[in-house]
Amino acid sequence: MRHFIVVAFFLVLAIAGSSYSQEDQVLQVTDFEDELEWVYSGGSIMYSFVEYQPFYDDTITPHSGEASLLVEYDNTGGEWQWSQINFPGELGAVDATGMTELHIFVYVVPGSTGYSDTGFEMRIEAGGANLGFQSTDVTGEWVELVWPIDTLTSTGNLGALTYFGGFIAPRGDISGQVYIDDIYFTRPADVPEVEIVTIYGFNEEDPDTLLTAGWISDDAGLSVPLLGEGEVEPSEGSNYMAFTLGEGWTNVIRTESALEDFDRWGDVKEIMVDARMSEAVVGWGAQSALVIQTGSGGWDQYAEASYRYAVDEWQTLVWVVDMEKHAAAFVEPAEGEDAPWMIIRFSTNNGSEDAGKLVFFDNFRVVVTKQAAAVQEWSLY
Repeated sequence: MRHFIVVAFFLVLAIAGSSYSQEDQVLQVTDFEDELEWVYSGGSIMYSFVEYQPFYDDTITPHSGEASLLVEYDNTGGEWQWSQINFPGELGAVDATGMTELHIFVYVVPGSTGYSDTGFEMRIEAGGANLGFQSTDVTGEWVELVWPIDTLTSTGNLGALTYFGGFIAPRGDISGQVYIDDIYFTRPADVPEVEIVTIYGFNEEDPDTLLTAGWISDDAGLSVPLLGEGEVEPSEGSNYMAFTLGEGWTNVIRTESALEDFDRWGDVKEIMVDARMSEAVVGWGAQSALVIQTGSGGWDQYAEASYRYAVDEWQTLVWVVDMEKHAAAFVEPAEGEDAPWMIIRFSTNNGSEDAGKLVFFDNFRVVVTKQAAAVQEWSLY
């Protein structure tokens, strides 16, 4: 097995000087019992206010205490309407540095409509970082939605939070009411020490394909992963990978032999890559989703991350991933297949006005639980 890897650096996530926190760390944002003015607002929000017991609908009670935030939403005016909940000035900025999960309890009022495949859906942004979507198809009872928080966001973006932004049920003609309660951050006691490992530096060309070593494309007529030609300074090493935007969503580039290039995919907690645009975006945006594919784990797609403003400097894109669903696929071939396989894929999504513009990726790395390893054993594309 080839090992094209280099240990980039160690990132110790320790509480009170230990490799593991000794107990769960919990940071309450609000349970709406503070008598402050909490409001959810935005294009899809008809109204919102803190409602106290007894509720107008006396069959509904708060998740805890005497109050919850009632939000009426209506997305029939258009999809992807931004909304956000501002923290009251009396609360001040919230420092959630080090926290690894955001929890929000929701109660979707029966009769409310949501996205057909997932029910009621919320996307949350915190500290400028997209935490992604969580959803529930349960109505008439309280459900806890949990957003995992990646390492870089946890350590660098949560120091002074004054609002949560995002979207409520952004897809389709949906409307209804939802109660929100008990918003808090947590860091479970078993968060371990981790290390960040670079797998692809995008520094070498495959002499057979003339593409960036380790990468190919399933959409060769639209975009192929080529080495950069000196358009920008690399994020690391001597070069970077370049590919073009399509005219909308495009299934662009993927790994050629991921299981041969790295042998610890089962330990991976997060995937990171540095991104940059060749020139300014004029349309609605430019972004990529991460997709993991395995023989028995199927197609596993993660939230699109934007790099539309990454023109003058590199921007790190981060995805928290769940490798448990792929664990069997790393060691045993799926039924009817000869060998295990794995693909890491990036899509692009952008306005048609920006078709043909170059995207640069560099420094593809993963966050894994720390283990003893001799650095000299690894090499790098």
